Amino acid sequence: DRGSYAEAGLPVMRPVWMEFEEEGIEAEEEQMFMLGRDLLIVAVSKPGITQLSVPLPSPRTRWYPLQPLRPKHGGPYVQGGSKHVATCGLDDGVPTFLRGGSIMPLRFGIEGGCSSTMSHLPLTLVVALDTNQEAYGEAYFDDGETQDGAFFVAKVSYEGGVLCCKRHGEDVSKRVE
Repeated sequence: DRGSYAEAGLPVMRPVWMEFEEEGIEAEEEQMFMLGRDLLIVAVSKPGITQLSVPLPSPRTRWYPLQPLRPKHGGPYVQGGSKHVATCGLDDGVPTFLRGGSIMPLRFGIEGGCSSTMSHLPLTLVVALDTNQEAYGEAYFDDGETQDGAFFVAKVSYEGGVLCCKRHGEDVSKRVE
């Protein structure tokens, strides 16, 4: 279910066990948390840590390390249910994994920039394929200035080699090889 967390009354930031109840993850697991449905954040709580053993949930799920993490075994993703040894330094940022089957819109550029600055940067869609070679996501856009200005939600999908974006029913698809 890819429904809205606001509609379901769930917090956006929550413990991993809340997202993977059927996995039997310990409620005491405090090293990780979910941000939304698709981002797994790993806490680095002690200074000087250079390596972490990260127990990724769900053997049916692929996890894609976002920068600065890189899988040591060579592939672009790590299968859930495995222990992944991630290297992270003090300046590398927070270890973050993107769930396979999701599309994450990101803007890269000025850190700490305001909405008007960020709106001029290109939008990058990070596509993390699941085991069926599919992914889905949403992106929220507004004018960046007013509280009641115009906005829309774009629904993005990748299926059968086609990246599709729908906005208010308008369909713009492009075959991606």
